[in-house]
Amino acid sequence: MGIETLGARDNERGGGVEATGQEDYRGFHGSMLAVSCRPGPVYNGRMPLDPITSAIVSSVIGSAVQEIANAPGPSSPVPVAGIPRILPDDTKKGELMVASPTSGSIDGQPVALAPGVQIRDPFNMLVLPGMIQRAVPVRYQMDVSGAIAKVWILSQQEAAARP
Repeated sequence: MGIETLGARDNERGGGVEATGQEDYRGFHGSMLAVSCRPGPVYNGRMPLDPITSAIVSSVIGSAVQEIANAPGPSSPVPVAGIPRILPDDTKKGELMVASPTSGSIDGQPVALAPGVQIRDPFNMLVLPGMIQRAVPVRYQMDVSGAIAKVWILSQQEAAARP
């Protein structure tokens, strides 16, 4: 038993590996050190594939693309004017103009916007107060302090239909 040094050299790449340690009756044990003299070349060529594998991969990708292209669209598309929705009965109608994140005006009268005000567009998506740049027709609810708490921006059909 003693210290042995194992060495190997990869002549193709010029790298080398060296390991040192002690050998006992179970085999080689101890610390090991691997050293590469220079990095191997980067592989930038075409990946070698046999014709059968290439045909299978091409067929699978082609089938997936064809399935996606032939997939049916949504069964009931969302109308351009917005989605049908039922608004609460206690809402009031007006024209909202937002002046700042905390204030605005309804039909020219100044009002406060409640902290956490929910403004929804005709597609029922949440809208931030700063995104409203002009007066828009709305239905709104006020909280107990008199600030506007919930706002629904009306589509042209909703604005014309509801009094």
